[in-house]
Amino acid sequence: MTLIEVENAPGNYPVKSTGKFSVKKDYNCIDGTCAFYIQIFHNGKRKRIPLGINVKLSSFDEKRN
Repeated sequence: MTLIEVENAPGNYPVKSTGKFSVKKDYNCIDGTCAFYIQIFHNGKRKRIPLGINVKLSSFDEKRN
């Protein structure tokens, strides 16, 4: 987990942010690939950013992401 100090935050509270790479497994393309995302959690809220890349699920290692 990464703690980031925000200059304009009231009281200068630390903001919690984490990130990882993920594959959207619930939707597969015709060629058997899945969409590749960066997944960011900022203060407990998830944000997925698509990278416009498709990967085979067999070539993605979730433990190492």
